[in-house]
Amino acid sequence: MQKKTFSTTSTAFCIRLSTESASIPTPRIPLAEDFVAFSNAGRNLARLHLDYEELEPWPVEEVGNSVDPGPVKKIKWAKKRNPSTGKKENDYTTLIYNDNLTIRDIPAAAQRYVVNGRSPLDWVIDRYQVKTDGPSGITNDPNDYSENPRYIVDLIEKLVRVSMETMEIVDSLPALKEKPQPADWPLAWRSEG
Repeated sequence: MQKKTFSTTSTAFCIRLSTESASIPTPRIPLAEDFVAFSNAGRNLARLHLDYEELEPWPVEEVGNSVDPGPVKKIKWAKKRNPSTGKKENDYTTLIYNDNLTIRDIPAAAQRYVVNGRSPLDWVIDRYQVKTDGPSGITNDPNDYSENPRYIVDLIEKLVRVSMETMEIVDSLPALKEKPQPADWPLAWRSEG
């Protein structure tokens, strides 16, 4: 029996990747007339997303114990009644952190920025809760992530800022006007047509 080593495994992976990726079209890269605007937007987005922990939290209203909000178990959106249907639905302006703290005055527009089908706040709601894995019995407790009792509250408010400023940058982009592709444009980047 041949013992698998890193080099044989990585070689096999490279062969498989090159075979499979040949059938996957590469992204078409447009040549924008206003390249500088898109380049600056990309640079600003990178700075915003990479340095999010250094951002000032978005100004919201904290109702309850702001200094020591206590441990989180499961964050959830507050509910409000839809006047047309009479049904309760999520109120995207208010997060219930726990019994000690509610975060209000979140701009509903923060929900516009979506990553893989969810807003950053929806990701926090899903991921920052105490969960125990059935088979292993391992408990994931986000309260253990930091000694700072406000860590998750501050993270939520910083993610509101990331969402709002991301959409401000995206909304400020000019319409994409493509330049004709030059003769020396790489074949993989050429558009069909």
